[in-house]
Amino acid sequence: MVEMVVVVALLAIVALLVVQSVGHVRDEAEETVVRANLQAIRDAFCGTVGAPGFWADMQCVPGFSNRCMRIGNLLEAPTNVPAGTNFDRLARRGWRGPYLQNVRLVDNTNETLRGLFPAPDDRRWETDATFAERRFHPADFDYGTTNDPALADPWGNPIVLQMPTNELDDAEMLRYARVVSAGPDGRLDTPLDKLAGLTTGGGATNRGDDLVLFLHRADVYEA
Repeated sequence: MVEMVVVVALLAIVALLVVQSVGHVRDEAEETVVRANLQAIRDAFCGTVGAPGFWADMQCVPGFSNRCMRIGNLLEAPTNVPAGTNFDRLARRGWRGPYLQNVRLVDNTNETLRGLFPAPDDRRWETDATFAERRFHPADFDYGTTNDPALADPWGNPIVLQMPTNELDDAEMLRYARVVSAGPDGRLDTPLDKLAGLTTGGGATNRGDDLVLFLHRADVYEA
């Protein structure tokens, strides 16, 4: 009997270690997917050497004047740009989107909004906190309007385009613009009014487990 108890205890320990190991590998894989998605979004906005992005084609930042940069502008024809945006082959300007395709759908118990930017009181699943409670609808910023196209991270949350709401000029706001995933806990912790990125020691400041990629600067601390 003692030997059986010892064997069962050892098997339980081994099983626990295996589960933890698998969970760790899964988390790393999901984080890799998120970072690739964030890079794809940055490339879609800013363009690459071989493929012009939204800004090069449209000669404008979607909704930038009212601090309303949105991922949805990369997924379908933009609504916040001047009329007459069809692509001009001679000038090589105009809408050539969508710039992101085959995106993961945003989880939502409200089936009519699944895959779109959620309403404040929507939830990913029945026992989950609402999207408003998890800071996807801050009072002083507009990540997206309900029904906007949205790109989701592996945890079913919309990836958002964020820039600081400090009193900055357009150039500085654009410089500090970043794409953010809420991470495994599903809560947007990256504050809107913070400019700095990683500290000199490599740690994140007031970011929680969010994954962040700046569009026009390195993710490093600045005074």
